[in-house]
Amino acid sequence: MTDRLIDQQEYRRIALEQIAELSCSQEQIDAAERINDNFKNKSVINQMVIRRTQSGKTGTIVAVIKMYLKDVSNGTDIFVITGISSIEWKTQTRERLPNILRDNVFHRVDLSTKFVARIKSLTDVLIIIDEIQVAASESQTMHRVFASAHLLDRNHLTSANIRILEFTATPDGTLSDLQRWEDLARIVFVMPGNGYIGADQLLLKGKIKQYKSFNTQLAKSPSALALILQNIQELKETIDRFEEPRYHFIRISPYKT
Repeated sequence: MTDRLIDQQEYRRIALEQIAELSCSQEQIDAAERINDNFKNKSVINQMVIRRTQSGKTGTIVAVIKMYLKDVSNGTDIFVITGISSIEWKTQTRERLPNILRDNVFHRVDLSTKFVARIKSLTDVLIIIDEIQVAASESQTMHRVFASAHLLDRNHLTSANIRILEFTATPDGTLSDLQRWEDLARIVFVMPGNGYIGADQLLLKGKIKQYKSFNTQLAKSPSALALILQNIQELKETIDRFEEPRYHFIRISPYKT
């Protein structure tokens, strides 16, 4: 136990030293303070942070880790995981965290093997979950992994001092799941800082347009075909307004257009 404590303290020292080099905005620091104030209550073992897409989530995670190591736990293992299966997510997340934490970043294909093997024997752990709504139903990966690692057992989480921090922009059914934890859980809403441009702002600026069918193969009549060709022409005219090349994101359905 003594060796374990020494290892944790050294881990904490190195992580704090490395994370000090990473910058966070005041809005991210304020959000992290709210989260860590909740974790100072020893009975709180699970929190969900709801904030909009591209509104500074990674900086908030960095600020949370910094404050958690400094103010909440004398020594802890920190993991950042997701139910998304994405090498790109894993690479980008590792690049944005201190070096000492980079081996503790796991995406979906790592969870049932590497993550479970690492987590099963540990105490004093903070698990940060990105996009908690992905693969979270009872038949899917996240639920199965957490069950096998006893991370759904509230008594185990409490006795082992394991804390869970969830991030999402679209909580879906995971919000009602969290509410079943009652006093053991908290929900934190974080509003985007000044200058944030999200879907609402893009819609107001006319940057988002209603999807229209472009699939001529589905036209069942000459009039339907004419309408689809008109939609394609409208899209072309929208793109041609720009003198310089731009990225245009078009959301389509492979099944119904």
